[in-house]
Amino acid sequence: MDPASILGLVLKREEEGPTFFNEGMAFPHARVENLADPVVAMGVARQGVEDISTEKPVEYIFLVLTPADSPDMQVRILGILARVSRNRHLLLKVQSCRTPEEVLSAFQEWESQQAVSVVEPTA
Repeated sequence: MDPASILGLVLKREEEGPTFFNEGMAFPHARVENLADPVVAMGVARQGVEDISTEKPVEYIFLVLTPADSPDMQVRILGILARVSRNRHLLLKVQSCRTPEEVLSAFQEWESQQAVSVVEPTA
């Protein structure tokens, strides 16, 4: 799918209810037809993005796209991200990262200490 279609799906889901979780976290997500594998992207807004509903800045944004025919996969990934959101040590480490590779390494290190399996990133 093209980026505009993906954005449309995410915005449609956001209209159903905001995906802000905890202070400083947002999890926009959508189920996508004909998507073979889940896609998770992370953004760190060092200055924060204003969240009008909570009046707190959002610093971490996780975009989650999952195959439409696997709703349980989306729930599982959002559950893992909820655990991430409660791990202040990991989030502080991510905040200090300067490259995507450093962020990936921080998550891989965290994952190796957890009883979860996160899907491997693609280039």
